[in-house]
Amino acid sequence: MLPPDAVEAAAHLIGADVFGVFEADETGCCLRAITYPEQGLQDPQVCDSALPVGVVHDAAQHDDDREAPHFGLRDILWLGVPTGSGTVVQLAYDRRQHVFTEQDVAVLTLVEPAIRRLVRGCATPAPPTVLTLSERRVLHLVSTGASNREVAEELVITVHTVRKHLEHAYRKLGVTNRTAAALALRSGS
Repeated sequence: MLPPDAVEAAAHLIGADVFGVFEADETGCCLRAITYPEQGLQDPQVCDSALPVGVVHDAAQHDDDREAPHFGLRDILWLGVPTGSGTVVQLAYDRRQHVFTEQDVAVLTLVEPAIRRLVRGCATPAPPTVLTLSERRVLHLVSTGASNREVAEELVITVHTVRKHLEHAYRKLGVTNRTAAALALRSGS
């Protein structure tokens, strides 16, 4: 995704209550995430489609299109960069009380070309076998320690369906158990 020192520098680029770097595939499913301060495991489905590319200032959007209020935030500032490997890396700055200024947006816009080059330089090829959205959701819940029954209840599917999704995911990831599959999912395999 990005080297740790680059993530640290980006976190301090603009003042924010929460800063995150996310890499998601074309379905909007998060493959990797880092947040400061640490936010713990979140919903793996970052959005319902591909992440936006370029600089996006939430407060500048039409009220119906704003995302921040849905998360209990005042404003969000994003920078999405396609990796060239079928994923998008997104830097997200969140504020709970204040709106980002034009200067904040200008700073992010100014560093966008450098971040774009850095992201593309760090990009890894997409895995040849991609998990389905359902397989990723099941593995995400499994990685939190949920049992097959708990996963089935959470996703409103049968335990048999959970087992089938796990079977298919194991085969695609080349692993034989839930722990190895969860680790492979976390590492972005």
